[in-house]
Amino acid sequence: MKRHPSIIPFSHEHHQNLILAQLLKSNVRDYKGMPSSLSDKAAYALKCFEEGIRSHFEAEESMLEYLSHYTELKPIAAEILSEHEELSNQFLSLREPSITVEKLNTLGHALYNHIRKEDRILFPLIESLCTDEEFQYIAALHHPND
Repeated sequence: MKRHPSIIPFSHEHHQNLILAQLLKSNVRDYKGMPSSLSDKAAYALKCFEEGIRSHFEAEESMLEYLSHYTELKPIAAEILSEHEELSNQFLSLREPSITVEKLNTLGHALYNHIRKEDRILFPLIESLCTDEEFQYIAALHHPND
């Protein structure tokens, strides 16, 4: 699927995060070179959240706030924001010592479904609505110093 250039960085990050989602699911084989124990997967997921996913969420939230004047976006934006909050809580819960296969599996499935919703519903809708000026704003979210 061809994306508008301003959204491509989000899609690239989604690809990386889909790999994480797969890693966390319980019914998936271990990936070569990736963490395989429960505690290592949890530590890796928390690191991914703190070093990238959290700022990815913040950039998407800035984009949604900027585009909030589009009534067509309001329902999906509300879902995305709610999912960001829930996913953030799930990632932060990985700091607790009680990590279970079920907890990681739930997070993996939630992250996967969230990313697919953004790729299949949110981004196409944004691409159908935005002006060139709005796309410039979106692009600047990944290049704030340009």
